Amino acid sequence: MNFFVLKYVILIGGILASTALVAGPVEETIFHDAPVSEENISPDSIYLFGSGVFYKEIDKPGNEYMKSSVEGYSRNLVQDEEDVSRFDASWNEGVRNFKNGYSACNDAYIKLSGVPSIGNTAGKNVVWEQMRAGKEDIARSSVSFNAAKSFASPGSSIGFTIGMALPRIEQVRSSAEDAELATMKAILADRDHDNAGFEKHLKEAGVAIKEMKRIYPELRALSKDF
Repeated sequence: MNFFVLKYVILIGGILASTALVAGPVEETIFHDAPVSEENISPDSIYLFGSGVFYKEIDKPGNEYMKSSVEGYSRNLVQDEEDVSRFDASWNEGVRNFKNGYSACNDAYIKLSGVPSIGNTAGKNVVWEQMRAGKEDIARSSVSFNAAKSFASPGSSIGFTIGMALPRIEQVRSSAEDAELATMKAILADRDHDNAGFEKHLKEAGVAIKEMKRIYPELRALSKDF
């Protein structure tokens, strides 16, 4: 058995050992499903075997906590080239949509304060439409990031990154929805010449944008792509 194969035998063994602490003893029969010899041992067969054992154990009653911790991830403990390629495509699409949406929301908020000085309804609506477009881009990014997660192994570095990024993406998405709703209300108040209402909803949009800005550095700390 070469060093490459041995390294992953140890890796899978460690994963199975940690699973056994929660799952209890692994059924002995699963180790005798097929004859094993040095000639037919390969990295791929070890990955497949390890993934199968891991998820067979984690799907048993009593392992709900561990099962929830790998929910949405790829069922392969080690990514193959196709998984990596699909992850990269979904991740890059998510980053692109997120950055576009984040920038659009921030820009729309800056413009929102000047809405009372815009002389026509169409011009005012452009601000609302920009905030809404930003919100929708961030929502699309969430879909892409969740797709990326489905191609990532929970034990990989990219699996860790996506697992940490997704809750923060969802927080930003929620804040973008709040900002869009507040923007709509502010513009409607301005149409009704309700200055107090406009100021109230402008502040609400500002709170939502401030929360987005608070979270964004956390995403940048996770990945330079942001």
